[in-house]
Amino acid sequence: MTLWFFEGAAGTGKTHNIIEEARSLVAQNFLGEHGRILALTFMNGARRRLLFRLGKHREFRRRYECQTFDVFARRLVVRRQSVLRRKNELLARAEPLGEFDGPCCLAAGLLEDERIRQWVVDSYPLILVDEAQDLDVHRLGILRSMTESADVIAGADEFQCLYDGRDTRELMEWLAGIGNTTLLTEPMRTDQAGLLSVANAIHNGEDVRAVLQQSNRARNLSWYADGFRLVEAPATNAGIVGWNIANQMRNCHGRVAILTPDSRNPLLLNALAMVNERPWGKNGNAFGPFPFVWEDRDEDTARTLADRIAFPDQADFEECLNALRPHEEHAAVAAVVSFHPKGATRFRPNGATLKS
Repeated sequence: MTLWFFEGAAGTGKTHNIIEEARSLVAQNFLGEHGRILALTFMNGARRRLLFRLGKHREFRRRYECQTFDVFARRLVVRRQSVLRRKNELLARAEPLGEFDGPCCLAAGLLEDERIRQWVVDSYPLILVDEAQDLDVHRLGILRSMTESADVIAGADEFQCLYDGRDTRELMEWLAGIGNTTLLTEPMRTDQAGLLSVANAIHNGEDVRAVLQQSNRARNLSWYADGFRLVEAPATNAGIVGWNIANQMRNCHGRVAILTPDSRNPLLLNALAMVNERPWGKNGNAFGPFPFVWEDRDEDTARTLADRIAFPDQADFEECLNALRPHEEHAAVAAVVSFHPKGATRFRPNGATLKS
């Protein structure tokens, strides 16, 4: 089997190349008459972006599924309950891992069986994996096994890993070692020299101020370049932090993303609440407020959804589906409702256990 691997920094076209490679294969009738593409990501945000990109191409329509590794793992585990019952060691290893890592551990173990891999490949002969640098040991186990039977197109950049402290060397070396690797170096999203210089400095672990010019006019210490500005504001007063964020936003055009490394810091939360709710002024000119919407973490979304559904302690399968159906506007719920494992008679939602 073949692994096509695209490695490159943010904005160098990893997702674009993944999709273009898949388009080329589909044009060659790679999927056959009934085969489909299975597109996998670690986080839901990446899944939504990949789903949008796939949906733009006519040749993919109704011939792909886009899931997180967690959803794929849960579906596989449910469908292969009879096999799992004979794997006591695997069950014991997965039991303490929780509702997300546990199913991924079980799925990785199941996929070591060539018959199960082939059963998946019969439906999905081509697998796409975006943002592969985020994969942990359990989800990487799924990918390792699938590359033995399926053709895979993957993209990754070790510097974009979402988890501080996670060592991605083994993952990146494995991807580069078994795949047809293409190293992407040319930025595709911008031609602004200053922004590109900052990106290269960050990628090389250098101080970004070395590639910027210092401003002598701003009230707060700041540096700038074409397409980039760095402002230092005292992090002791929420009003000052909020004013600086709002002042930057008033000069922006189009949609703006606010990124923070600490979404629980009280001072920062207070500052952002001010940006969201109150007007500001500078030299007699008013601006703001600037309303924005938080992008929830997957675990927060899951917890909120579970509270809304309010599962009973026990329910048969149809009762469980009836509890889910009022919430089918959520993609994860719609996926569960559309999936009917044979022989399922009792479901314990709080224990995430399906019994036949």
